[in-house]
Amino acid sequence: MEFKILGPLEVLDDGRELNIGGAKQRALLAALLLNANRSVTTDSLIEALWGERPPQTASKALQVYVSRLRKALSPERIVTTSSGYRITVLPEELDLERFQMLVGQGNLDDALELWRGAPLQDLAYEPFVQAESARLEELRLSALEQRIDGDLASAGRSDVIPELEGLVRAHPHRERFRGQLMLALYRAGRQADALDAYKDAYRALSELGLEPSNQLRYLQQSILNQDSELAAAAPDTSIPLPPGTGALPVWLTPLHGRSRELSEIGTLLRGDVRLLTLTGPGGTGKTRLAAAVATDLAPSFDDGVRFVALAPLADPELVVPTISRALGIPLKVDDELAALRIALAGRNLLLVLDNYEHLLEAAPVAGDLAAAVDGLSVLVTSRAPLHVDGERVWPVDPLELPAADAAPPPDEPPAAVALFTDRARAAQPGFAIDGENATAVAEICVRLDGLPLAIELAAARVNVLPPTAMVGRLDHALPLLAAGPRDAPERQRTLENAIGWSYDLLSDRQRELLRVLSVFAGSWTLSAAEAVGDASLDDVAALVEISLLRSAQVGDEQRFSMLRTIREFGQARLAEAGETDAARLRHAEYMLEFARAAKAEVRGPNAAVWLARLEVEHDNMRAALTWSLESGNEELALELAAALWQFWYTHAHFVEGRRWLRLCLESVDDPEPDLLAGVLGGASRLAFLVGDLDEARSLAERSLDIVREQGDLVQIQDGLGALAIVLSAQEDIDGAEQLRQEALDLARQSGDRTREALHILNLGYLALVRGDVRRAEPLMRESVEAYREIEEHEAESFAIMNLALLEFREDHFEEAVRLVAVSLETGMTVGSKQSLAYGIECVAVFTAARERASDAARLLACAERLRDEIGLRLQPYEQELHDRTTALVQEALDDVELANEREHGSNLTADEGYAYALAVCESLSDGQARRAE
Repeated sequence: MEFKILGPLEVLDDGRELNIGGAKQRALLAALLLNANRSVTTDSLIEALWGERPPQTASKALQVYVSRLRKALSPERIVTTSSGYRITVLPEELDLERFQMLVGQGNLDDALELWRGAPLQDLAYEPFVQAESARLEELRLSALEQRIDGDLASAGRSDVIPELEGLVRAHPHRERFRGQLMLALYRAGRQADALDAYKDAYRALSELGLEPSNQLRYLQQSILNQDSELAAAAPDTSIPLPPGTGALPVWLTPLHGRSRELSEIGTLLRGDVRLLTLTGPGGTGKTRLAAAVATDLAPSFDDGVRFVALAPLADPELVVPTISRALGIPLKVDDELAALRIALAGRNLLLVLDNYEHLLEAAPVAGDLAAAVDGLSVLVTSRAPLHVDGERVWPVDPLELPAADAAPPPDEPPAAVALFTDRARAAQPGFAIDGENATAVAEICVRLDGLPLAIELAAARVNVLPPTAMVGRLDHALPLLAAGPRDAPERQRTLENAIGWSYDLLSDRQRELLRVLSVFAGSWTLSAAEAVGDASLDDVAALVEISLLRSAQVGDEQRFSMLRTIREFGQARLAEAGETDAARLRHAEYMLEFARAAKAEVRGPNAAVWLARLEVEHDNMRAALTWSLESGNEELALELAAALWQFWYTHAHFVEGRRWLRLCLESVDDPEPDLLAGVLGGASRLAFLVGDLDEARSLAERSLDIVREQGDLVQIQDGLGALAIVLSAQEDIDGAEQLRQEALDLARQSGDRTREALHILNLGYLALVRGDVRRAEPLMRESVEAYREIEEHEAESFAIMNLALLEFREDHFEEAVRLVAVSLETGMTVGSKQSLAYGIECVAVFTAARERASDAARLLACAERLRDEIGLRLQPYEQELHDRTTALVQEALDDVELANEREHGSNLTADEGYAYALAVCESLSDGQARRAE
């Protein structure tokens, strides 16, 4: 039996096509085949067939469709599992599996012959197919690029030029096709045409506000120079992943003594090693070496290199979302790891995961990604191996050392001495290696076992102690090594001693401060150090000067941090001194005070500043929550979560925020009622945003019951509002309006202008949902004015957007376009991802109405990606607009055009999507029917 999904869905039995049945049965089979040999839950299948609003009979209907498919295929094909169903397919039976096997074998021509059109093109309008179709199309294009690379490597293959010209027309912003066309033209003796092809690429990308990649610019320069290498093989012309926070760290100082490691590790990763872990104790230079390896290997990977710093994390559950954010990849709410695998499919990428040792519970993540994604290689730094299948461990040795008690040669000193000299000159510009100095430096490097961090700590003190004096200090401290764990590596104990030696040079007050500051996660401000550690500026500056602290400008703040090894040293000394709980309590209380101050500001004119500060402090908030829950300070944890939920709500940390709120609620037996009500209300709103309406309603009802009993008018309003939101989403508009009106009456009674504006805004929205324009318009205009008056910009952006939808409904098109542009600009002043996602969606609705289907398709895809990234779900009225707009776009564009525009839109970053939406608004408002690229 043959199953074909690389084109229209077909099932062949001995060459005869089987009748699979109607559209729903075919969609069910497609959903199972896309997960061949894996169990698919009943809920997932129901959502695939009917979306988020299935009929009440969906479960029974699904059983009927499964039964009919079993009759058509054979009963044993579809197996019932504990959670759903699984289709059993042999690798040679499914064209997708054959395609992937052939690609893996390098048989690209036969692999591409399996494609009969767009994947599942007869089911292209099913939402679950659209996402999978884009992924599968990316696999095809990647294989096609590889096949063309092979063609270009063959002499005299100018016949590939017409094919490439067609591919460039179909995929104008895919840089690899552009680069391949340039190379093919050059090798055909058409240098001028090759350069014109680069100019075409530049123009196409500039329309999106982009510039050609470094690789494409390099290729152009090579063609201008008639580089001899172009005759044999093309330079890398690949396109990287969307920009995220995963850029390689840059050091301003040279790397010493790692040429052998760079060569050998590079050979492994260019070969068949997919997961390589650099191991060794803290201070061996694993991160520095990994970054250097990645820099060297970047041209070998079509999609480049991404670096993910895991050191600030304390929770293994944050590993997958942290990797996803660094890669600029949107997360799925339910199965984040599966979403990451899907998003990386077809990529040829080196992923560097730095400082994994404290997150080993999440070690399977690295192994899973390396095994599941064919083009992905993973380079890990960790003090311990991950112990997962497929891992190759590479112990990082210390730097090359001179002979003990011998001065190093002045012309080419060993790497350890070169590192010491380099760092010493940074502390004391006139430092020189000569005479007794040279012998002492050699001895210091030997006694520190060539560990880079230990050497750097020692070299930083040359302005206080000359090397000859340092040797005496080391003699005094080295006996402490014997007191360390006997099973610990010698280098690890040496590093402990090196940090301890630097620690001993501090004053009593500075040692106490270093211990206390070790409770911070990530970084902190001077004010935080003063509050938690009673620090002075001089003490902090002294710790920075000797490299025990680092200092960096973050935004408008000077922030401080520790290397992880130094932080662990400080925490160990803190425990020895019996000071851990007291220091962590001060840290948690400071974080609570900060969060409360921020909560008072995140809905006012200073919201953008305070939300940004909370984002920077997020690691510290996580640390405070973790310690509070583990140490029995549950009430403090609950207060902290109550202060943070608005930040999690506005900055789209929906999933993480829900998890913290749940943990806090579960840990406190008898919380203070007002506090409990506030947390329940926040948890309800986060549950609402990710579409869990049943939990959102239950939490909101509990919150409202508590505040009604307490009689606090402000909290009653908040409780009424939380429940009203859920009722609106459940299409109980009467119930929602009743609650909102009660809340509005209370707000006016108490003179609470902020909450009055909120209730007016939502009453206007409910009137719009009803189609009651006469009631909606004055309410909406009143809410806009109110929010402008109190300078609450995120809510103002939603109020303006609602007014834009009303104007659109009334055929006041230009005013609607003007308003949605203002809404977008207002929401971006506070970095509201919700406002941005809704605003781009709104622009798509208006654009489709003006028969600008290509723009609308691109905007829809961008808005969908943003919603997926933050877990946001459309409400019924919004979903109707979305479905109507999607239908207009699908009717106007053919499958290829639609896929191309969706690809472009889904690849836009938040900033790019914002700029594109504003450009579309500008073109709509001037009445032109042009593209706004």
